[in-house]
Amino acid sequence: MNNISHKSDNNKVFDDSIIGETITMDNKDSFTVSAQIKYDDSFFACKLNPQGSISFYVPYSAYSNSSDGFDKDNMIYKVGIETKLHSDVTESIKNNLDKGDYESSMVLDMVEQMQTMNAVVYIMEVFVYGFVVLITLITIANTVNTISTGIVSRRKEFAMLKSVGVTPKGFNKMIMLESALYGIRALIFGIPLSILFSFFMNQSIGSNTLPFIINWQLYLIVIAVVFAIICMTMIYSVKKASKNTIVETLKLDIV
Repeated sequence: MNNISHKSDNNKVFDDSIIGETITMDNKDSFTVSAQIKYDDSFFACKLNPQGSISFYVPYSAYSNSSDGFDKDNMIYKVGIETKLHSDVTESIKNNLDKGDYESSMVLDMVEQMQTMNAVVYIMEVFVYGFVVLITLITIANTVNTISTGIVSRRKEFAMLKSVGVTPKGFNKMIMLESALYGIRALIFGIPLSILFSFFMNQSIGSNTLPFIINWQLYLIVIAVVFAIICMTMIYSVKKASKNTIVETLKLDIV
């Protein structure tokens, strides 16, 4: 199964060029890849594939023939049971194994493990996303405050431009271009640093388990949000700074 994220629309690890390639096992037996299975959460075989790994499915006859080359005494056999009564079935199997002479046996309740894992992931997501939201709000507040303060301090400059004949249309165009410059300058530094940080984080957790994929849609949303915040802040600040007339604004610095 050519998917490690358990998402049907996720990018593939392998493309169609792997079809027809030969996979060699440790015992020198080989198999030819005939097709790729698309992830489908309703397909039972997909549920057997652990998240974060790639599985190869072979016919039982091919497995039986190839298993002759393995050390059967050290082989590990896994049996899966799909049931809605997972707790009762798990307890029953454990009791039977305890009564019988079974060594090196282990029973896992995958549903219970997934519930525990999901609870841990949920708690982590609450803290992580809460921290991200807090940092984002602080950043937006600082950006709005910085731009507003800068615009208000330039009221006399704007009044002088208007006094020498700058039209409202030209003034608004100047403000929009300045806003675009602020946004482009921030994105030129922010996006590469974000990609590098994501790449190093991916390398630290193991790129073999989770391949590095850039979410361009998310970056496009971020770009749109950055320009929207800057433009709205600039417009609000300019309107606030333009409440006084040109003469009143030019008199502000006169003591």
